[in-house]
Amino acid sequence: MNIKFIAILCCLIFLCSLSAQNSVIHPAIQVVKAKEISRPEKVALFKPIADRSSEVLSVLQSYTLMSLDNEALGKLTNQKAPFIELSIPTPNQKDIEVELVEVHPFSPDFKVRIAPSMEEVQVGQGEYYRGIVKGEEGSIVALSIVDGEVAGLISSPSLSGNMVIGKLKQSDNYVIYEDHQINGKSNFNCLTADYQIAYTPEELRGISSGSRKENDCIRIYFEVDYDIYVDKGKNVENVSSFVTAIFNQVSMLYAAEDINIVLSEVVVWTQQSPYTATTASGMLNQFTGYRQGFNGDLAQLLSYKIGGGIAYIDGLCKSNPDYSMSYAGIYNSFQNVPTYSWTIEVVTHELGHLFGSQHTHACVWNGNKTAIDGCYNIEGSCPNPGIPSPQQGGTIMSYCHLTNAGIKFSNGFGLQPGNVIRSKVAAASCLTSCLPDGGGTECELNKVILEINTDNYPSETTWDIKNQQGQILYSGGPYYSPRSLSTIELCLPTSCFIFTIYDLYQDGMCCSYGNGSYKIKFEGNTLISGGQFGASESKQFCISSQPAPTCTDGKKNGLETGIDCGGPNCPPCPTCHDGIKNGQETGIDCGGPDCEPCATCTDGKKNG
Repeated sequence: MNIKFIAILCCLIFLCSLSAQNSVIHPAIQVVKAKEISRPEKVALFKPIADRSSEVLSVLQSYTLMSLDNEALGKLTNQKAPFIELSIPTPNQKDIEVELVEVHPFSPDFKVRIAPSMEEVQVGQGEYYRGIVKGEEGSIVALSIVDGEVAGLISSPSLSGNMVIGKLKQSDNYVIYEDHQINGKSNFNCLTADYQIAYTPEELRGISSGSRKENDCIRIYFEVDYDIYVDKGKNVENVSSFVTAIFNQVSMLYAAEDINIVLSEVVVWTQQSPYTATTASGMLNQFTGYRQGFNGDLAQLLSYKIGGGIAYIDGLCKSNPDYSMSYAGIYNSFQNVPTYSWTIEVVTHELGHLFGSQHTHACVWNGNKTAIDGCYNIEGSCPNPGIPSPQQGGTIMSYCHLTNAGIKFSNGFGLQPGNVIRSKVAAASCLTSCLPDGGGTECELNKVILEINTDNYPSETTWDIKNQQGQILYSGGPYYSPRSLSTIELCLPTSCFIFTIYDLYQDGMCCSYGNGSYKIKFEGNTLISGGQFGASESKQFCISSQPAPTCTDGKKNGLETGIDCGGPNCPPCPTCHDGIKNGQETGIDCGGPDCEPCATCTDGKKNG
């Protein structure tokens, strides 16, 4: 067997688990990039309260009550700090330090409407952050500040559960707790059909024949039922704040998987809705029957009425929008204690079905039609592989929340479901571009195109672009699809940059194992290109606001050796020995200001 193939096969799972970390939207990479530019603004928003609430004690086994420092919050929101370090009290008497980067998880055309009139209403937007626990590899954090309230989620391998930060209902105080400490379990049950269609080896490895642009985003449409509007004081802005805070945490989980989702529209029912079913499947049927088309790539109905959820599987870019829709029965609180993690799980899980993933207890995985875990009744006829330990925890597409294992958001979707989702997104042809901060908008600087043509071993290839100060502006890879084209849109100022491409196996992209290559283009002109190198290759390219040089602009520019001549692109410059009458010569290779005088009958020489 080919030695190189063995080496790549051995590290494939390791590379795939790190793949999201090389993305410009991964929370950990965003923090690294922020540190290269500036120091974080240190913030302390919460102060622990010594008093124990009997009401909270009846719900939580361990928690910390906190008061919000409104002065510190006001300072933060006024400054709009793009990079912060936040200290948070915890139940174990040790503060957690989190590093957070501001994001904008909305599409350029984001809007809020009220139903049934579909009138657009203006609402404020808050501050949204993503990041990590300082110094903890594999951790993820999301924090939303909207209308003077804070909601957050922390998950890391060192925690037993997911840490929830939220405001107590009917109180000014906040609580932080790990969700496995709550006296009661989420009864979330997904009714998505048991397809039992096994995935291909390519899908399980995240390989697709598509040519997805790396910064494509998936636009999410939410429709909010009337009962949530009533619960939020019949105030549309309160509903919008609630939903956008949830979405920030959901989008963080997808960003950690190298999937960029943005919120495109929120529709709030301010009258009784037509969604009156008593089952989740009935709610979805009414949703698809009533809502004929929506502003987004995927849609989800949110309601308190019916717990659980349901979605179609593989809903991207469907001609019939019904197959791109889902229902999520969400939670507001459990006896006045905020239960964001339950809501985030059901919303993320049902969207995961629309992205193409089946349950982890279905017999469709591992390349041999077996299940990943046994946290629920096996879907199919394969053996039950057992339940993960509480220390390990389950993944988003599992039912491990019904067991002592629980679901740890830091586990994400898990390798195989994550690869399936990435392969489905890569194959989706209807998606539009986003900028790397997690929000979609048009480039107001210079739009530059990077093309990566992968070789036979795409998982070896990564790259970055640095400015003249050495700061990484963009990075990408590893890739999943061999011999395929990835087109990345970059938004760069007028300046010079260093592009570096790396190959894990140190044999470049061409030409021993395929004909891989890279190319950077601006306004149709190729600035740099290559493919044959060893471990890495660095090249400088410059973006100018001036028109690209041509061979007819009357200037010596670009790679020309003379005015409009010479170099690799223009005709050769005239010389006095090229056998041609050109330039300012008065004869062939003679005369003019540069060459010897042409021969005459009176020059006193025997010539001609």
